[in-house]
Amino acid sequence: MADMSDTIEMYRDVFGIEADFATYIVYAAADVEALIDVYRRDVPDHYDVSSDFGRLRSRWDTAAGWINDDRIVVKQRHWRDSNQATASASGEVIWAGRAILTHEYTHIVQAQLSTANGFLKAFDGYKYARAPQWLVEGSATWVEDVQKVNDGTATWSDAVASVVATIADAPSLRFAIGNIAYNLGSAASHFVRQRVGLLAVIDSFRLMNANEAGPDSRWLLTPSWEDAFEMAVGMSIDQFHTDFEYWRGSVGAHGPAGNAELVGQLVNKETMGGKDGQVLDFRDVRLELYGTSNPGATAPEWADSEGRFVFRDVPDGSYTLRTYFGECFLYSDIEVGGDDDRSIQVAIGRDTCAHQIQGQIVGGQGVTVAGWRLSVAIAGGYSTTISREDGRFAVTVPQQGSYFLRLDVGPCQIEYARAGGSGLWDREMIDVEGFDVTGIRFALPQDLCIHRLAGRLLNADGTPRANVLVNANGSVGSGSAWTSPDGAFSFAVPSSGSYRLSAWVDGCSIYRGSRGPTKSWNSASQIQVSNADVAGIEFRLPEDPSSLCSR
Repeated sequence: MADMSDTIEMYRDVFGIEADFATYIVYAAADVEALIDVYRRDVPDHYDVSSDFGRLRSRWDTAAGWINDDRIVVKQRHWRDSNQATASASGEVIWAGRAILTHEYTHIVQAQLSTANGFLKAFDGYKYARAPQWLVEGSATWVEDVQKVNDGTATWSDAVASVVATIADAPSLRFAIGNIAYNLGSAASHFVRQRVGLLAVIDSFRLMNANEAGPDSRWLLTPSWEDAFEMAVGMSIDQFHTDFEYWRGSVGAHGPAGNAELVGQLVNKETMGGKDGQVLDFRDVRLELYGTSNPGATAPEWADSEGRFVFRDVPDGSYTLRTYFGECFLYSDIEVGGDDDRSIQVAIGRDTCAHQIQGQIVGGQGVTVAGWRLSVAIAGGYSTTISREDGRFAVTVPQQGSYFLRLDVGPCQIEYARAGGSGLWDREMIDVEGFDVTGIRFALPQDLCIHRLAGRLLNADGTPRANVLVNANGSVGSGSAWTSPDGAFSFAVPSSGSYRLSAWVDGCSIYRGSRGPTKSWNSASQIQVSNADVAGIEFRLPEDPSSLCSR
C-alpha cells in the first residue's frame, strides 16, 4: 500500500526511526461485517462472537481506525470520499486514510520504543498504563501534521492555527480526556516542537524504557512517564502544564473565563531578587490553585508585568496556592468565600528560590547515577530536580533555611548524610544561608534497592485491606507501596539493615509490633534484611484503627 510506504518513509526521513512492521496486517474494511468475516478467517481462536465482535461493532461506529495485536484497521471509505482528499504540491491526491495509517503507525512506534508494561495492550478505554491519553493520542495526531508539512500540503503555521482553533473552549490539558485530548495533546506536541524540537515528542516514549542498573545490572530502573517526559522536554510535567496554558493564551486558545474570579497580586517587588542579584520579572512567576474542599487544580495562571493574576471559576472553599519559580515553589493555604473575600496578596522575598544545593551522586561499580529525582522541602516550600548523566545535580531551595535532601530510586527513598545515603533517623541537614551550597557528595549504598519486603495487610478478622500505603523505615532509607485488592504489598528497600513496618490508616501510622499493632515507634518489631528478600510478612491491623489513632 503506497500510503503505508509513505508513512514509513516519512518516519525514516524526519525521525530517523522505522518500526518493526513485518508482522502487521492492514485491513481496509468496507463495513464492519466484512471486517468480522476477516477476523473469523485469520484469527478464529482470538475472538468470541458474542463479546469481542460486539466490541468491534461498537468501535466501528466511533473510530476512524485502530490498532490491536498485529492488525491496523482503517475504514475503506477514507480512500473513497472525495471530500476527504487534498492535493500535494506535486498535485498528488492525499486521502484521509493515509493520516489514519500514520496515526496508528505512531502507536506502533510508541509501543516499540517503550516496551515496558505491554504499552499497546494496556489500552482500556481512556486509561493508559504508561502515559496519559493526551500524550499517547495527541502525539499520534500531531504526527499527522508532521507528515503534511513534510509533503508540502501544510506549513507549521497552518497546522498550529488549525489545531488551536479546535481547543478554544477546551479545559486544561491536565484534565483532558476523550476526544478533546487528541486535539489538546496535538497542540501540546506543537508546543514541544517549538520549545525543544520535534524529536523530543518521540523521545519521551523512548525514555520510558526500563534501564539495567546496580552492581552487575541486578535491578531495573523504570522511569515514570513524568520523569521520561521531563528528560525529553527539559521541564517538569507541572511546569509544562503551566507553560502550555500560557502558550495557549498567547495563540488565542485559552479556556473561557468564568464568573467566580479570585484576583491576586504579587507584592514587594523591590526586594525580589534572583541569582547574582538580578531582579526577577513578575512574568517569570506562575501560580496554581489546588482545591482541598473542592479537589483538583484550576488552570495555571501567569502573573503579568505588574504582578497581577486572576483565577477563574473558583467556587467557595479551601485551597492551596502554589507560587512557582521554575522547579521551585512556595505554597500556602487560603480560604475563598463570599464576594468580599476574593482577593489575595503573595509576598515574594529577596531569597525566594534564589539559591541552590549543588553536588553529585556517587555510586558503586555499575550503579547508574543519571535520571534520578532529588528533592528538598521546608514548611511552605518544595523543590525537585533530576540528576544529569554524570550524577551531578543542582536543586533550587525555596528560601534560606535548613534542608533534608532526599533521593528517590523507584520505591526506595534515601536521605543524605555525609557518611553516605541513610534513613530518616540518621539523615543530616544542609544549611542554606544567603549563598549556594556546593560540593555535596551523595554516596549510595553498594547493594542499592535489590532486596524486597513482601507480605499482606489484613484487618483484625483476617480479611484483606486494600489501597493502604505500607511503609518500611530503616537506618539506610525507606520504601513503600500501596496494597492490592488482596492486601498484598511488595517493594524494594535501599539496602541490608533493619526496618520497621507501618501502615497509614485513619489518619495515623500504625506499626507492626511483636505483640500486635501499635502506635509507638519504639514498640514496633524490626524486620532484618541481609542477603535475601523477606517474604510472607503478615501485618494485621487492630479491630478499630481509629480508636488506636485517637489514644
